[in-house]
Amino acid sequence: MEITPKLISTRLAQLKPGDLYLYQHGEGASVGLMVIDSAMDNDPCELALGPAFPYGTKGPHLQKTNPCSVVSFGPDFRLILPTEPSAWHFEAPPPDCHCVAIDDQTAYFRANWAQPQYPFRSCYINIQTGKVHVAGPGRSGYSEPPGVKAYASKWTLALPGENGAAIHSYEWSGPSE
Repeated sequence: MEITPKLISTRLAQLKPGDLYLYQHGEGASVGLMVIDSAMDNDPCELALGPAFPYGTKGPHLQKTNPCSVVSFGPDFRLILPTEPSAWHFEAPPPDCHCVAIDDQTAYFRANWAQPQYPFRSCYINIQTGKVHVAGPGRSGYSEPPGVKAYASKWTLALPGENGAAIHSYEWSGPSE
């Protein structure tokens, strides 16, 4: 018997950086990306991508991993970027936009690393490797990767292959009031 897509049920602690997974938390279900934070001694972190976000967070937020069971896609997924001009920005959009930043070769999720009660502080996670981009020691080293020239305010994560089903889609509806 063949089961598609190829998924595994495992513990979050068993995942590798760049693995995409589904999990439950107190506010609902979310798609997550396993992340390594090189600014913090390569601590494993999780990045919730929605549709629901953990308590106190309003969007992608870098946080310590919690012990939980997940359904993992592993590193085998596609990022589909928009083709319509209105979904692209050439300056960083406001923090309420869960954007993907791109340079010539790499795509990054922009996330908040500050505690929820503090103002938004951006960090950038390489979507393929799951590594946080750092330019110096500690969290003060978080910075926009050099060469980032555009930001997508619409994106889809999908299964591999030309006709792979969508796992999660996001589209910004404009600045929140």
